[in-house]
Amino acid sequence: MKAIRVVLFLAAGSLLFSQDASNPAEKAPAPVEEALRARAEKFYRAQMDGKYREAFAMVAEDSQDAFLAAPKPQVRKCEIRGINWSENFTKAEVVGNCETDFRFQGAVFPTRGSLNSNWKLVDGQWLWFYVKPDKIPSPFSLSGFVSIPQETTQEAPAPGAAAAGAPAIGVPKLPSPAEVAAMVEKIQQQVKVDKSTIHIRGDQPSKDELHVRNEMPGEVSISIAPVNVPGLKISPAKAVLRANEERTVLFEYQPDGLQPQSPASTSLQVQPTLQTFPIEIVFTDPAAPPAAK
Repeated sequence: MKAIRVVLFLAAGSLLFSQDASNPAEKAPAPVEEALRARAEKFYRAQMDGKYREAFAMVAEDSQDAFLAAPKPQVRKCEIRGINWSENFTKAEVVGNCETDFRFQGAVFPTRGSLNSNWKLVDGQWLWFYVKPDKIPSPFSLSGFVSIPQETTQEAPAPGAAAAGAPAIGVPKLPSPAEVAAMVEKIQQQVKVDKSTIHIRGDQPSKDELHVRNEMPGEVSISIAPVNVPGLKISPAKAVLRANEERTVLFEYQPDGLQPQSPASTSLQVQPTLQTFPIEIVFTDPAAPPAAK
């Protein structure tokens, strides 16, 4: 279940944006295109500034419930890169290239991609309207998209599936166990620990260290499980690693008169990838006689 949760969290980020490019088949009259571009840019800008009431004024009456129900993550930048026209230039699909951050349990994942919105001309004004999709972008498809089965298509917007006023989308069929495993492995390979065994002298002050590297596009948090060994200090016990950051975890030991029992064990845990790295702490005593064979 943990693996599925990790994959669905990252897959949700990919559902915010579509990667297919716009390829307009027709060229609208210049005044018509200029009016639509100005309207769409105003719509996106209102949402980037958090002025949702202003954006709501540009929503068609039959789509107002869908707009209100859709989640509205913060979009930093959105540029129009193309328009697909239909019905004699009275309807259009505007394709924007947008930037946002996908956030989960303290981790931030910068995301950029195509964002499509649909518009129709009503009484001389361009209004945003909701179109129920029949496919969604998916990291589990070679084409980049999967069809939404009829029985899983939702009338209401789905959580986490809209950005900058885009309509939310239905829930696709879950990936196969093999696809989940491959996705989880790819994600978890981006957080690395350089060793799993710490060697410390048990008869004198000693120290050892390990290194954790985060190669994910957003930050992760790490924590070390407590170890019940008098005189042993682990620092930091908790830390946040930004993208492409490496952190040293130091194990320091000050003897308290007794040889600690060896080995001791702990673990390093990573969020939000839900990873656990076992760590063995071996206390050596050079004065001790070799073990009998």
